[in-house]
Amino acid sequence: MLQLHRNDFKPECALATPKRGPSGTTLRRVSESELWKMLGQAGWQRLVNLELRLTCGVLDSSENASTPDATQDGWQGLSDPLVFDAPRDLKLPYACREELLPKATSSASFQTATVLCDPLAAQFGPSMLGDERSFQEAFSKGNCFSQLGANALEPGSIPSECWRSIPAWMRCSMVVVSTGPGGSGVAFHKHGTAWLALQQGRKRWWLYPPQGPPKEAYDAVALCPASQLPEVISHLSPKHRPIEILQQPGDVVFVPALWWHATYDEEPTLGIGSQFSMAEVDILQCQEKHPDSAFAQYHAACELHKTQESKARLLFEAAIESEPLNFYFATNQVLFYLNMVLHPRPTLEIITRLMTKIQQLDARRQMIVQRFFIPTVCNFVEWHLPHDRLLKYSAEATNCAWGALLKLLQPMLPGGKDFRLGSSLPWPVLGMLEYTSKCFHCNATERGKAGEPGSVRAHRFFCFHCAKVRDAARCRCGSTGPGQLGMLAGRAQWYCARCWAEGKPAKQLSHLSDSHVRWELVD
Repeated sequence: MLQLHRNDFKPECALATPKRGPSGTTLRRVSESELWKMLGQAGWQRLVNLELRLTCGVLDSSENASTPDATQDGWQGLSDPLVFDAPRDLKLPYACREELLPKATSSASFQTATVLCDPLAAQFGPSMLGDERSFQEAFSKGNCFSQLGANALEPGSIPSECWRSIPAWMRCSMVVVSTGPGGSGVAFHKHGTAWLALQQGRKRWWLYPPQGPPKEAYDAVALCPASQLPEVISHLSPKHRPIEILQQPGDVVFVPALWWHATYDEEPTLGIGSQFSMAEVDILQCQEKHPDSAFAQYHAACELHKTQESKARLLFEAAIESEPLNFYFATNQVLFYLNMVLHPRPTLEIITRLMTKIQQLDARRQMIVQRFFIPTVCNFVEWHLPHDRLLKYSAEATNCAWGALLKLLQPMLPGGKDFRLGSSLPWPVLGMLEYTSKCFHCNATERGKAGEPGSVRAHRFFCFHCAKVRDAARCRCGSTGPGQLGMLAGRAQWYCARCWAEGKPAKQLSHLSDSHVRWELVD
């Protein structure tokens, strides 16, 4: 499944030219002086003055050039989104995608997420969806979103150069590089405090406060791909529409922690910014300030699960009730219960409930969620295997997960209607997999396996009966050895070379196409 997801079955990121509808509420632009005031002018202005004096070589040795604690001051202290002009000391190294391309092909590689246009991919986030794709490989093919911690930057790489160009007073803990050819974006999601400066293109933003969209809007936007958001939002009633921003080159958009937001690139774009992780947010304070935020409830539950188990369980359930379409919350609830070492019955109930819910999604979205959920189920199974009295829970979870997974994957395996010869499947593993599909030889839908890995039959599915007849190689005349696999009365039958040459199977093969007969002769 992972092999299919990473190579052949990524979410579709359709490039679209959407219909434009009426805008939602917009934000006024904040002046530089207002921004300084909001950031806590005294502490931050002092830092900038020190930076300028250091640059000019006139810093007095008695002055303390230490940096204020950015997790306590500055960006983390702001609670509302902002739009402002890029500060004069923000001198980013790349003005457009064209300038980035030569550097992308020659500098150190780094991972990027390419499928955040899908809302489920956006829920799990770029740190979990690196897709094992390098920025250099993906840059020219679609949207790329990369966020890296300052301590993980390769000297001379694109993220490193971007990080060095950001003045200290603007830095969060991670650098962000976001670029795309236009026609897509990032679906609705939430994360820690962040800002993004646009260097090229036009990027449209939509934002809801931490409590999220009203119910009428939630059902419309929660699982809406980025390319469809402009039209979907235009059909919402005015009171349910989000705040809307059209970001132009030179604009900086600031998004506080917990705020829902999505973007759509109206043309090729390049944005560079910085972001804090949720680990750096005072989540208990945020949850107290925004008690109706499902995102805050989820993170508060994670924070409290070791010390206040009952409260953590209530917060988890509240988060999932508030966001029933958030599969990231639901997947991690199983890990949460495992970490609390509860009796397996309630955990199994959650697994069963979520597996049923996942199967209501389309195949592409099932792949995204199952990619993370199946390993979690495996953890549950292995956790209880050593205990005889708990083994039944492992067995039930295995059956539940295996049935859902096989139902999802069967069309893409040999014998399935969506199987492609060029699929990047792990063939040695596939050769061990038993499942039900359409037999290449007899056309019956029965249990069987793909052909032997490395053979001409590896990409074809054979039922167990046909495989057994072929392996036995016993003709009706009693001889064994080289021959051909044919059909007799609708069932597979082996023919030795003499019986085949005498034309005994010809009548039985008359119902097959010429191409099938040729395959029989080769086989």
